Amino acid sequence: MQRTCGWAGAYCCVCPGPLRPRTMNVATIRAMGSTQIATGYDHRLVIIAILLALLVFCAAALATLLLKQRLFVQRLELVVHERRYRLLFERSPVGVFRTTLSGRVLEINEAGARIFGYESRMDFRSQNAQQLYFDLKQRDELIERIKREKFITNAETRLRRKDGTPVWVLQNITLVESAEDDTTLEGTLIDITARKQAEAELKEAKEISEAASRAKGEFMATISHEIRTPMNGILGMTELVLDTELTAEQRDNLGLVKLSAESLLAIINDILDFSKIEAGRFAVESIPFDLRKNLGDTMNAFALRAKQKELNLVHFVPSELPEKVVGDPGRIRQVLVNLVGNALKFTERGEISLHVQKENVQKEQDNDGSIWLHFTIRDSGRGIPEEMREKIFEPFTQEDGSMSRNYGGTGLGLTISKRLAEKMGGTIWFESQTGQGSTFHFTVELKLEAAALPAAENAISAADVSAAFAAQKRQDQPRVLLVEDNAVNRTLALRLLERKGFAVTVAMDGQAALEELEKADFEIVLMDVQMPRMDGLTATAAIRAREKITGAHLPIVAMTAHALKGDRERCLEAGMDSYLSKPIRTAELFATIETLIANPTARTASAGQ
Repeated sequence: MQRTCGWAGAYCCVCPGPLRPRTMNVATIRAMGSTQIATGYDHRLVIIAILLALLVFCAAALATLLLKQRLFVQRLELVVHERRYRLLFERSPVGVFRTTLSGRVLEINEAGARIFGYESRMDFRSQNAQQLYFDLKQRDELIERIKREKFITNAETRLRRKDGTPVWVLQNITLVESAEDDTTLEGTLIDITARKQAEAELKEAKEISEAASRAKGEFMATISHEIRTPMNGILGMTELVLDTELTAEQRDNLGLVKLSAESLLAIINDILDFSKIEAGRFAVESIPFDLRKNLGDTMNAFALRAKQKELNLVHFVPSELPEKVVGDPGRIRQVLVNLVGNALKFTERGEISLHVQKENVQKEQDNDGSIWLHFTIRDSGRGIPEEMREKIFEPFTQEDGSMSRNYGGTGLGLTISKRLAEKMGGTIWFESQTGQGSTFHFTVELKLEAAALPAAENAISAADVSAAFAAQKRQDQPRVLLVEDNAVNRTLALRLLERKGFAVTVAMDGQAALEELEKADFEIVLMDVQMPRMDGLTATAAIRAREKITGAHLPIVAMTAHALKGDRERCLEAGMDSYLSKPIRTAELFATIETLIANPTARTASAGQ
């Protein structure tokens, strides 16, 4: 049996025969189309949803894979860095440690263990940091400081090695705080034992050097005293004899004795000056003086030697230069004596001249009260050889040091002159041509007299001194107390003073001087410094203590062979009014006595230079 199918010309799936066409209306056809379209759209949505789900899954899987890869890389880098820092920790030449506050060692590297004498860090970790300290109080103080400051740097600590020997370490420690029981100390250690030993050795060497310097100073002071004391007797007695009636031959012989003694004294002074320079104990004075008179007296001292060699000796000081200046006339004279003396020594014919002029010097802090002088000493002598010019100012340097040399000397004159010029704010230099002579220059800084008025507040004029002294002499002969323990110097001073008309009382030491002052009044005291029983400084202090009660003032003059730096200051600080170093110059001695008798409160600045 045939059934009608919905499709024309088609066989039904149920009916065996072909289907017959069935007539369908429009509505049926439209309904069937809509159903087919809806079914196809749903299928596409499902497929799209499935694809989106797969895409999300793949993205999540990829993200997870990338995250795992990143974590793996980070973990690998962390392992590498940890290994790197572990190697740095273990191989560091500096000790690195980590401990608890109680001292338990948590970590220490090999270098740290070796500092304390342990073969490995594992051996050291079994120790407690407290065992490293010789004094536990030191560690307690260190812990308190760390708690207070949180970290410390460059702490030098003396600790104990494994064998008990001390080791010095430089510590840098930081307090790492977390929980109460997890607070730790982290830091570094540097072995500075060698440095501390070097410092100790350097300190010991410095102390030895200072002791040697003191011993040298004491030796030079002793030598100065022991040499100047007999030299004072030789020169003084020679001058006394030269003032008597002598034959021509006797006068010539004594003149040679005096010249030899003065030459020996010059050598002694050079050696002492050089010693003071080397020890850094060399100073210059600042006192008012007459520039022209100082230069004239210095050059006049060479007049006889120049005349004997038939040399012209001239000096020129411009009229525009001030007459009165403030500086160290003795040191300027010393430089001139060295330079002019060398010119005389090495010049056989011609002329030696000294020219002084004002030097224009511009300084950052220009002082209107200062003046710079330029001294020029020119000779027509043999000149300085080329090979000697670079070292001419070095100590103990001589043009000819052989046994057959024609010229003597210590080779210290130019060295001392250079140091003196520099000490006085100037410098020294020279020009020379072999066979044509040499020209030496030096400059010094001086003050105008108005800039140092306080230094001369007790000064009195020469006319006042002479008038007062003459009046005193007309009244009676001044009484002088001479305090001297050396027999030769005592005899010399006694004869010089008595010849001048003084009434002299002699005391053998400071104690005897105090006893004499109890018996009689004196116008002045000439006091030696180094004496038995009681020295001159102690005796002066006792005299000044008495005067605080009486209100009087007795002039006291130090006459001593102590001529090193500080000796004059010590005498003045002890209460003495003036200071003369031996050998005593007669004119200087009497000028000082006249000044102090005329004005007992005036202190003089003479130092016997």
